[in-house]
Amino acid sequence: GGVRGVGRVPGVGGVPGLGGSVFKLRYSHARQELYDTAADVLGVDALDLDRPWALDRLSSLSYTIAAGTSQIQRNIVAERILGLPKGR
Repeated sequence: GGVRGVGRVPGVGGVPGLGGSVFKLRYSHARQELYDTAADVLGVDALDLDRPWALDRLSSLSYTIAAGTSQIQRNIVAERILGLPKGR
């Protein structure tokens, strides 16, 4: 079940598909952009932690480290999808 590129790929020992790395990078980046734009629009009101989205904005920062840091995910994409040599 699920999307093969994002879900677990059958026959490779339960290793998540490479599409998961691309999805994770794009999703976490899009969330950050959304909350940054909202903060720009709201100005100083963006600091009001009584607003439900304000806490969501803070928690969105965790998406850049959850399931592997964004830098690690970029390395996976570069090495496994683009075929670039491993960094040292």
